[in-house]
Amino acid sequence: KQWYQRRVRDPKLRVKREEIEQRFQQRVRNMGNDQEKIKEAGYNDHGYNSHLAETVPINRDIGDKRHPQCKNGGWPTKLPRASVIFCFHNENLIVLLRSIYSVLMRTPPELLADIIVVDDASTDAHPDIREPLDEIVALMGGKVKVLRLDERSGLIKARMAGAA
Repeated sequence: KQWYQRRVRDPKLRVKREEIEQRFQQRVRNMGNDQEKIKEAGYNDHGYNSHLAETVPINRDIGDKRHPQCKNGGWPTKLPRASVIFCFHNENLIVLLRSIYSVLMRTPPELLADIIVVDDASTDAHPDIREPLDEIVALMGGKVKVLRLDERSGLIKARMAGAA
């Protein structure tokens, strides 16, 4: 398989991911069949239809989306390694994990130094992100690190804290 087709093979990580997905699905079932109520709750919490976002698998195959000219090569083979920084505040866990997985699985390993996830002081109103995120990151073999800020600092300061 090509690097962009890689999928997570660690069974502990797969089990934890499935457990988190099931927990979110159960939460939606507990809200009942009122789709408008579910949709509105997502918009109130995150500014988008988080229920719909939760139905997309975390570790999905998206194929090779590169421009056709990029598939032919022609760039230097020795490129510098990069760190990727994700900053979030009260984000939906499934959406955040899908972003982390996408970078981790679709970036050639020799080019990815690490992924730094900066929690810009998420509140207690979103407890479903802290513990599950830490558990999943612990299973990712040290490539992903979580930094938690004590007070809300905003995107740029959170990004700078992740880069430090």
